[in-house]
Amino acid sequence: MAGDADIIIVGAGPAGVAAAFPLLARGWRVLMLDGGVPDKRAAAPSPKDLRDLRGRADQWKLIVGERFEAFETANAVSPKFGVPAHRHMSRAFMQRTAVRTANFTAAGVLAAGGLSNVWGAGVGMFDDADLADYPISRRDLEPSYRRVSERVGD
Repeated sequence: MAGDADIIIVGAGPAGVAAAFPLLARGWRVLMLDGGVPDKRAAAPSPKDLRDLRGRADQWKLIVGERFEAFETANAVSPKFGVPAHRHMSRAFMQRTAVRTANFTAAGVLAAGGLSNVWGAGVGMFDDADLADYPISRRDLEPSYRRVSERVGD
């Protein structure tokens, strides 16, 4: 980035991006810093789209684990920390930081993108088959899908 920043935002997850958007729209120069370790582990098999996931008999394993690990009390912050593909992220945070709590539970991850790796979301697009019984079509929704895509990226 050439020149000075007006605002520095630490963390490029959803909260950091949401904070940056209105600042950029007002002409402020924003520098976003993000740290963490990229996750190089083999990712859990992920579906191409929601239709693929709905058709999988083993979809529950991707979401809660074969032994229902997502519901272990050690992951009491959120079942999302127990999802097989995310489990290691919160464990590393507590082991590698000096965060100690008494009256609340700390949540964090040491992965690039931060908690968005755990609480991130996807946007599924309806197709004409999904909307067959509705008075709108996929074509009607395309401007909205385009706007969301511009905001969150591909």
